[in-house]
This record gives sequence, C-alpha cells and structure tokens, in this order.
Amino acid sequence: MAEAAALAGLGWVASPIVTKLLNEGFTYLSDEGCSCLGVNHRLENLETTILPQFQLVIEAAEKSVHKTKMERWLRRLKYALYEAEDTLDLYKYQLLKKKVSELNTHPALKPFKKVAQKVNDRLSILSSQKIKLRKSLNKLEKIAAEAKTFHELLRMQIEDGMATRDLMIGGQQNIPTSILPTQVFGRDEERDKIIDKCLLDQSEAGKNYSVVTITGIGGAGKTTLAQLIYNDQKVVDNFNMKMWVCVSRKLDIFRHTREMVESASNGKCHHFDNLDTLQKKLVDLIQSKKVLLVLDDVWCDKTVNQEEWENLLAPLATVGKKGSKILVTTRTKNSPVALHPQYSLSLRDLDENDIISIFMYHAFLGAKLSDLYLQKELEEIGKQIVQKLHRSPLAAKAVGGQLRKRLESNFWRAALDRNNLHNTQQALLWSYQRLDAPLQRCFLFLSLLPKETEKYRKLRVLDLSLTSTETLPKSIGDLKHLRYLNFSWTKIAELPVELGKLYHLQVIINPYHAATFPRSVKNLINLRHFKDNDEALTRIPDIGRRLTSLQTLPEFHIKKEKGYDIGQLRNLNELRGSLRIENLENIEGKDKAVEANLKNKKHLESLELNWKEDDESDSRRDLDREVLEGLQPHSNLIELTINSYKSPEYPNWLLQQGCIQNLRSLKIEECTALEVLPPLSDLFPYIQSLRISSLPNLRKFSSLPSSLKELEIYDCGSLVFVSKEEVEERVEDISGRKEKIELILPSTLQSLKIWTCDITDRALSQSLERLTSLKSLELGNNETITTLPSEEILHHLVSLTHLQVAFCYSLESLGDLYVLPSLEELTFWDYDYLEGILPPSLRKLHFMVCKSMKSFVAGDLPNLNKLLLIDCTSLASLSLSPLTALTELKIIDCPGILSLPDHLPYSLMSIYISGCPVLEERCRSPNGEDWPKIAHIPNREIYINSVPFDRFTCISEACAALSFLAFIEIISD
Repeated sequence: MAEAAALAGLGWVASPIVTKLLNEGFTYLSDEGCSCLGVNHRLENLETTILPQFQLVIEAAEKSVHKTKMERWLRRLKYALYEAEDTLDLYKYQLLKKKVSELNTHPALKPFKKVAQKVNDRLSILSSQKIKLRKSLNKLEKIAAEAKTFHELLRMQIEDGMATRDLMIGGQQNIPTSILPTQVFGRDEERDKIIDKCLLDQSEAGKNYSVVTITGIGGAGKTTLAQLIYNDQKVVDNFNMKMWVCVSRKLDIFRHTREMVESASNGKCHHFDNLDTLQKKLVDLIQSKKVLLVLDDVWCDKTVNQEEWENLLAPLATVGKKGSKILVTTRTKNSPVALHPQYSLSLRDLDENDIISIFMYHAFLGAKLSDLYLQKELEEIGKQIVQKLHRSPLAAKAVGGQLRKRLESNFWRAALDRNNLHNTQQALLWSYQRLDAPLQRCFLFLSLLPKETEKYRKLRVLDLSLTSTETLPKSIGDLKHLRYLNFSWTKIAELPVELGKLYHLQVIINPYHAATFPRSVKNLINLRHFKDNDEALTRIPDIGRRLTSLQTLPEFHIKKEKGYDIGQLRNLNELRGSLRIENLENIEGKDKAVEANLKNKKHLESLELNWKEDDESDSRRDLDREVLEGLQPHSNLIELTINSYKSPEYPNWLLQQGCIQNLRSLKIEECTALEVLPPLSDLFPYIQSLRISSLPNLRKFSSLPSSLKELEIYDCGSLVFVSKEEVEERVEDISGRKEKIELILPSTLQSLKIWTCDITDRALSQSLERLTSLKSLELGNNETITTLPSEEILHHLVSLTHLQVAFCYSLESLGDLYVLPSLEELTFWDYDYLEGILPPSLRKLHFMVCKSMKSFVAGDLPNLNKLLLIDCTSLASLSLSPLTALTELKIIDCPGILSLPDHLPYSLMSIYISGCPVLEERCRSPNGEDWPKIAHIPNREIYINSVPFDRFTCISEACAALSFLAFIEIISD
C-alpha cells in the first residue's frame, strides 16, 4: 500500500510545509554564517515557480504514460524531504542542547565557557550537523527544481512562470458517467425512496431547486444508485432536462460549469475564457425548464468555499423551473449551504447475498462454466472470499473481476489464503488520494522510517496511555525528535533523568498519581503543555526560568524556598487559558509581586489569586494590599477571582477605569475585611458574571452593570436587601444592626442566586419585577422571606425555568407561584410543603431534607416527568395518580413511607428506592406486597439498607445476613 501510494502521496509537497522547511533551514544556515549564496533568491524561486508546479505535475503523472518515470522522481523527492526535515530537526536539537548547557552553567563560569566554546565550535557535533543540513537542503532543492523540466514532457502550458490548469495529457481517470451499469444488485428499496423524493414539486425558499443527498462510505454503491435513478423512466418523464457532473476531488467552478453545459446540450462546449459568458450559455439551456442535476462524488470538508458553490448553482437557482432537483452523492454529511439537503439517505450495507451476487456476476460475467463441478467449487470458494470483503460492493466487483482472469480452483484458493487482496487496496488508495495534504503526510510517514531501532529514534509521537507499562526506560532520552509523550492511565510512578534530554518535547500528558519527576524536567525548554496533573509542575523548582515556552500552567504554588518564588512566572508570557496562583501570603511585598510580570501575559484569559492564612493583623492587611497592587494583569483578562484577601482596600489597578475593561467575570470570595464593592458599572462595562461570597463586613453595594447576566451573592451577613420604601423605615425586626441596601437588578439578568443574605418580601418583588430574561432563581438560608411574589410580579418572569427555595424557615406561602408560564424545575430544601397549586409547566419536582413534610398530594401537573424525594423523614403518604406524564420516581431516605400508592402512573419507566426499610421489603421480588405495583416498570433499583458490619466477627457471618446479596465491594485503607 505504501509503495502504491508513493505517487499519490506527494500532493502535500505543494503545501506550505515544504516552503516552511526550506525557509527555516536556509535561514538557520544564513544566521550561522554559512555560505548559502542567494538564499533569498533561491527561496523566492522555489515559492513562486517550482512549488506551485508540484501539484500539477503530480496530478498529471497519475494520468501520464510517463508515470513510471514520475514515480521514481517523486520517490526521490519524498525521501529528500524527510531527510531534510530530520536533519533540520537534529540541528535544532543541538542548538537547544547548547542553550540548556548555557542555562545550567553557573554565572561566574560563563565568561570562561564562552572562550572554550569558540575553540570547540568548529569540531563540535553542531558544526557537523550544520554541514549535513546544508547538504540535505541543497539536495532537496536540486531534486525539487527538476519539476520545471516535466512541464515539457507533460505538455503543460506555462504562463508568466506559473503553470496553468490546462493539462494536455495522455490517459484519463476512470470517471463515472450517467450510463447505467449492466447489472445492479440490492438497491431497489433505496432507489424507490429517492425517486419519490425527486418527483416531489418542492423547492428551497428563494430557490427553484431542492437537494436530495445519498451518503455512504467509498465503494458502497452511491454512484450506481444515482445512475439507476437518473435513467429511471419516471424520472426521465418528470424532468425537461438532465445533467450529470462528476465533481470528485475539488470544486472547479469553471470546469464544472462547462461540464454542465456539455451534459445539457449533449455536445462539446465551445471554449470560453470568461465564466460569465459560460454561465449565460447554461442559463439559455435551462431557462424555464425543470432540471435534474446529478453531482456525483462531492467531497466536502472544513475548507469548502461556500461562495464558489453558490456561484456554481446560481443559474439553476434563478432560471430553472420550480421543482428542479439536485441529486448529490457524497461520503460526508457535511454539505455546503448551497447543497443543504431537503432529504438525505444514508446507504445501508448490502445484504451478504447481494454482495455474493455482485462478486459472482463479475467473476463469471453471468455465464455458466461447462464444468459444473468446477463452477460449484469456485462458487463455494468465492463465498468464503466475500467474507473478507466487509460487504464492500466495490471490493466485490474488483476482486471478482481479478479472479475472472483465471477460473482455476488453485488460483482462487491462493487468493482466499492471502491477507491482502490487491484490488481492495486500490480502492483504499483511491480514498487516500482524496485526503488533505497534512493527512497524506502523516499516513506516509511510517512508510519512510527504517526498521527497528532507527524507526524508534525518529518517533515524533509516543502514546503509552492505557498500557500496562510500569516504567519508562532510560532509552527514552534517545528520542531526539519526540514532540508528544502520553503515559496517562499507566502505572508509571517515576520518570528517568533521561527525560530531560528531550529538548524538542512540547506535550506531556501525565498520570494523576505520578509523584516523582526528575529535576532534569526543567531542561525541556520547548515544553508547551503539561496536562492531567495540575500539581506536578509545582513540585519542580526553577520551571519559570527554563520552561519559557509553557502555554498551560493551571496552577502555581508559591513557597518560601529557592526556585518556587513568584518570580518564576516572569518569563512565562506564552501562558494562555487559566492560571491559579496559590499561597500569595508567601510574597514579601509589591516589588516581589511585580516580578510575576502578569501585566505582559496577554494570552491569559482567567486569573485566580488565592491567599491561605487567616491572619487578619494590620501588618497582614498592609502586605496583602501591596502584593495585590503588584499583580496587575493584562487588559485582555476575561475572568478574575480574588480569594481570602485581607485588606479593606482595593489595588489602584482594579479601580482604574479601562485597566481591565474587557473583564467578563469577577469573583470576590472570603475577603473578610472588604466593606464596599468597587464601582462595577464604571469599571467593567462588559461584565456578565459577578460572584460575591463570604464578605461578612460588606455594607455598601454599588450599582450593577447593564451587561450583567449572572449574579451570585453568598454569606454577606451584614446586608439586608430592602425595597425603596423600606430604606427609609426603621424596623428592628427586619434589619437589626444590618445595613439596609436597595437591590436594583439589570433587566439583562438570566441567573440570580442569593444565599445567607437576607432580602425582604417587598425587596424581592421589586427586584424581580422587570426580569423578563431571568432563567434561574435560587433563594437560600434566608430569614426574612415570608412569601413568594404575587401574580402581578411573577407573570413577568416569562423565561424562568429553574427555581430553588432552600432553608427559608420564615417562608409561609408560595404566593402565586402557579402563574409562572415556563417553570420546568422546582426544588425545595427543608420546606414544610403541605399542598398548593404548582405551575402546570413543571417537568421536575424535588423535595430535599423536608423533614416536616408529612404527605405529598400531586396536583394537576400534566408535564411532570421526574419526582425526587430525599431525606423527608416524616413523609408518610403519597398520592401520584394525577401525574400522567411521570417517568422517573426516586425515594431516598424516607423511612416513614410504608407502602407505595395503589395507583402508580402507567407512564412510569424508572423507580429508585433506597433508605426506606419497610418499603424496600414490600418491593422485593417476587413476593413483596408492593411488587405487583412495580413489576411492569422497566427500570427498577431497590436498595436494601446497609448492614453495620462491626456487628459481625467475619465476612461470612455478615454475608449470611444478606439474603439477597448480588454484589459486594470491600474497600480497605
């Protein structure tokens, strides 16, 4: 397969890969003072004249009578490319090794080392690699330049130094046409379905046509099915005109428009140099006609040009008659907008009997042998061969046709014994030719690698994940080309020192439990990503002064030890994503904090700043203020979290307008000394999420930005939110010594959570009044709410789908909750629900730790499909019959429920019972009294209460007490 692909696989040489390789290689040599005369001119000649011809030369070679000669040249070019890439890689490896050596040299010794280095440079490995690099690049350039000579051999037209696409080449590809195959097997049902869709007089909005798509893997029979439909008499009678175009590898609007004209006119299209003229010709042909256009073998990927497809189909969309159809065959369901299907059929695998019929037809051409015994013997062997073809019609046709050449039992048996069948590989090669250049390059890479040790040494990617590997060998250090190392989900617990020699390594994916990393890891100066174990890098000293290419560092722990100071972050300016800095109390002051250089980390999106110690002394407060002042982030920051900061003052940069104005999320948590919030509306005009948690001394609440979508307020015990009128009132039983604040919420708010922060009934109604966008509301641990708002307020909450009321012990009424038009999920925590009218839109209802609730009587809830009851210890009776849509019921730790209701909803599909001893016994199979009530439910999980094992002296005694034991798991420390 690899040798057969040698010609087709060079499509990627015309891509930027080669340009980048040559450019980088010659640049290195030029920087090192090598005598590469005219480097810029040579690169320009390669980029503008030679490389653009490669793709055309390769495409031409596939069809040319000179194919063998081309293959030899392309094979030489392929090896030269990889040789140059490997040589350049080793040269860069030596440069990196030199840099690491310099980093490891004590500053006092560096002047002496530089003198010695100059003496040794000419005799060094680096110098040797430089010579090899120059030779390999010159060789590659010389072979590549031979492309210019092939245009005469292939009679390619050259204009202004660039090859045109008009190739006059001998030989043609085997392009499918509309001509019906001699014999078709097993597609009658699919044919009839597609024909029915094609005969419908439906069109897309704004267009005169609609699209029907046939999808399936290569060789599944898509084109054959399209031919059947194209030639069906009902289709012929329904359409005024039919056109067949094989699109294949790449859309070419000029060529395919010309083919549409030729198909419509049943003749050769005159040569037009202007696309507009060509499309006008097509318009004249299809004007006011109902057209069937077949686009066979369409290839679509992420690079598809939507505009080109629109332009190609513009004539059919505008002047064709309503009811025109485009029938597309393709391997992928990703289609351009212009070909979005009104109906799509995915081809099923043919029945095995149909595949056998295809194979036999092409092996015998429908004839019978004169030797009936041989015929029967070959048919039996043929059926066994078909088993190897994975129901591929293409493979059955190809292999059957190959075996037709020799109708001999020995020859057929030899084919049966082969692991690979030649023509099946040809079908795979045809698919391979249509891969994008980078994928072709990856596929071919292993075909170039030498055997055994040399192959191992040239690895770029090593994935040991999910293997039984327990150790990494010291020879890992020999993989000088390695970029990616994955040993997640292995038992590797210690890594060898030699890991530090992988200077090209960019990605390490590491098991979470790995505890021991060698100090040599700091030599991996090309490392960009260290994944899966966030804390692993925090154990390695001096990472920031070495691993300056790091792009991901989820967390960094500051210690009062050498190599773990905040200054390690100074040069990590490629960091992106999120960064959490822990133990900020270990920074000695502002000057040290500035060393983190956060202000220049422009790629960082999320920053979390955490202090740990609970010291609230004046000196600690002053120090925290200085440290936070020195940790100013870049203005691109999107999310900021400040945790356990002990100063009552904000840093200047947080209060400076425009400093971090792109902020979308702000979290201030456990900052116990803060008494006010910063002026949010002025500072953060685009903020969407605000979380305020554990600010016990907060007494002033600034106006909220109009952009805000999520607001979370937790544990701000000095505040009580009141209405505008209540601000002026002096009501001790409402506010006590708390600060009364009016809560004015922006109309954009979508989520509101208020926990352990009191809000009065009137304040709640006033703040919710205009929130038409609110989707989720949580009220928790509130001492002042006695009733939920009235209908006048709640009917405005048209978007509210989730409501949670938790530990609101003063709550006496649900108000007019039933008027909420969109509420889907309602959760109560420790609420004594007796009976009330709930919104009919409810789909999920949860009662959590409602210890005083004694009964649940379902009201009219026609949409409720999930009911959850957890730790409702006083709950004794259930009435569920009105819940006609209920599909899931969970009862957990409700020991007061002694039996299930007599009439469970017929809709129930799942029941889960745990921590209800009496009820569990009644639901036992098959003799439990309540078993008949649940026997019809498809999913039943009934858990018997856990047994206190300390009662027993041995495991066997304990197990004997579990009469229905099905599974046991013993976990030991």
